[in-house]
Order: sequence, then structure tokens, then C-alpha cells
Amino acid sequence: MINTKPTIKFHFVTKHRKIIKVIAINFALIALILVTTEVFVTLCFAFPSVCKYTPVLKVLRVLYLRGVRNVIQFIPEYTKYDKDLFYTLKPGSFEFYNLEFKTNYYVNQLGTRDDENSLISPDAVVIGDSFAMGWGVQQDETFAQVIEHKSNLKVLNAAVSSYGTIREMGMLARVDTSALRYLIIQYSDNDFNENKAFLGNEGAFFAYGNKMFHHSLKLYSQRKKRHYFGKYIHTMISGLVGKCSYDETAKFEEGCTAKIEEAEAFINMLMKSQVNLQDVEIIITELNSYGNNDSDFVGNLNRIVKSGNYPEYIKNIRVIDSSKILNKKHYFILDDHINKEGHEVIAGEILKVMQNYKPNSRDSKYSWE
Repeated sequence: MINTKPTIKFHFVTKHRKIIKVIAINFALIALILVTTEVFVTLCFAFPSVCKYTPVLKVLRVLYLRGVRNVIQFIPEYTKYDKDLFYTLKPGSFEFYNLEFKTNYYVNQLGTRDDENSLISPDAVVIGDSFAMGWGVQQDETFAQVIEHKSNLKVLNAAVSSYGTIREMGMLARVDTSALRYLIIQYSDNDFNENKAFLGNEGAFFAYGNKMFHHSLKLYSQRKKRHYFGKYIHTMISGLVGKCSYDETAKFEEGCTAKIEEAEAFINMLMKSQVNLQDVEIIITELNSYGNNDSDFVGNLNRIVKSGNYPEYIKNIRVIDSSKILNKKHYFILDDHINKEGHEVIAGEILKVMQNYKPNSRDSKYSWE
């Protein structure tokens, strides 16, 4: 009788080894892909200018927003708690930077990115969020400062990162408006949530407390401190599992489905202003992330104010459709804000509108370039 047991055992061991070898090869391939991806992303972030040539630019942008970008309102050296507005910029000077820029900030006692002299009877005030504040550009490159330079107006930049319309109007209420001639409002599509909440709360803005403010700073600090190899892969995978929770990405992922309601809410914000705007010329433009601008909001706003039963100062609102004047070259590659050229374009359009207003007795001192 022939003994077949050793042969069977040999085949079993050989098959088992083959399986282990296949598994090991697959694990090695997966590890190689993960390492290669991590290195690729690291190189892209080290040289942002090459990112626009990659087919995965959108993925790189999300990774940048979620795991890399510094956010000015979450850095304690740059902001301070405010019981009514949640936070303002911290008076003084500091340097704020990200992968594509390094900028200097000089903050006045009001907590906005402008000098002290601009607080005294400005002729024009700019309110808005990080776009108008000048995220990514030097202080004298913001469209507020370009307008001031070219018009001889005294222009106060009162925009603060991430403010919605209601907080922007709250900041305006702290400004000396005795000589106010022009109010320039930069709107963003993610303002709608804050505006809607304000109207739903019977016209009262719910400001989070000091404890929540410092808790937010702590969470942000903990996230930024976690540097480890594989972080980009981890961020990418977590992004596939759960939706990004940061406002910076939510505004272009979700969009706004109620453009008419959005415009109506904005007008209500102006109507409820603590500042008398009866003799003020109001100019509005919308700026959104990565050039995600369209004509819907400004178009609806224009139609509503012309057809509704509104006071003259509301009916005389002028709107600028940024979707017709801005394109990809006016934005950073990874960051979602407009660059220096974008600010110059916006300033140019605002200046055109300002010059087309009816002459005012105070306009004699202005010189337009």
C-alpha cells in the first residue's frame, strides 16, 4: 500500500505558502500606493503652483481645507472673544500665512484690518467676510484699500473672516458713520444660514459664549498639532466616510437651494440695521469659494428691490455680478479666496458704480482716477 500523506502535506504547505505570498504582495502594493499618495500630496503642498496641472485638484483642495490651512478666527494670537459678535480680530500686528501666501495684518482698536485714522468719519465702509477682509493678500492690496487709493475717499475696511450679514451689520453699528456716503457689502452664499437663524430668532443674533469660543480654539489647536506621516491619507478616507464639517468647504459642497429666500433674508438684514442708511449709497457684490459665483443671488436681489414696496435707499441698491468679471486666474489654486488680481478687478467695478451715482454735495472733495 502506497503512503500518500507526505505528498498531501507537501501540497498543502505549498498552497498555504502561495496564499501567504499573495496576501503579502497585496499588502505591499497597498502600502506602496498609500506611501506614494502621501508623498505625492506632500510634494503638491510644497509646490502649490504645480497642483493646477494635476487631475486631482479638487481632492487636494479638500485635503488642504481640512488638514492644512490655517484659519485666522481660530488662532488665539489673532482673534479675541466678543460677546455680541463672537469674535473680532485682535488689535495689533501679526503675520498670517498659508501655503500660497504670507501676509501682514495691522488691526485697529475696533478689531478690523485697517488703521486707526480710518475709524474717524470714513466716507465709505466695506463690510463682509474673509474675502473683503483680504484673506491671502497684503493689507494695501484689499479692494477696500485699492478704492481708497484711487478715489481719495477715506475707506474703512470693517470686514472680518466668517462673519455673516447680521454680524457685519453689528460691526457697522460700532463705526463712526457721521460722514458715511457709501456702504459696500460683500456677500457670500454661506451668509444665508446666519441670516436665516437671525430672522427665525425674532431678530436677535444668538452669540455663543466665551466658553464656546475658547473651546473652538482648543479643538482647532489640537487638530493642527497632530502631524504624522499618513495624515493626508487619513483625512482623505475620513472625508469619504463623513461630510466635511468646516464652513469653508460646506459652502461650495452644499450650495444654496433657496436663492429668492436668500435675497429676501439679506434685504431684511439691511432693513433692521441699527445704522440709519437713508442717505447712504449701498453697493453689493457676492464672492464665493473657488469662483463658485453665479447671477442668481444678485439677480433676485435686483428684481426684489425694484418690484417690492421698499424705501428709496433699498430700491437704489446697486449690485455687481462677480460671475461676469472673475475667473480662475483671480483665485488662488489651493485656497478658495481671490488673489491680488481679483481684488483689483472687484475694486475697479465698485469704482465704476460709485462714479455713476448721482452727484452729492460732499463729492466735491473726491478725485477719481
